[in-house]
Amino acid sequence: MYLLGTSIARPLIAKRQIEIAQAVGADAVSHGATGKGNDQVRFELGYGHLDKHLTLVIIEAEASFIYACEVYEHEVLFG
Repeated sequence: MYLLGTSIARPLIAKRQIEIAQAVGADAVSHGATGKGNDQVRFELGYGHLDKHLTLVIIEAEASFIYACEVYEHEVLFG
């Protein structure tokens, strides 16, 4: 149950975050995933898919930040 619930929860949370960000006119979103698992990727791919114009703010270790940027860039370029 946990594995299936987690995999769908992150994109749904990202979707709601984007809806709220758009409603309040925000120009950036962020998440609290640690970068140690797939949650970070699930959030960031969701953000990139739902609104490519919002800035993604990542507060993590430098290596994780570089990886996240690469993942996001790949999503933007290749959908």
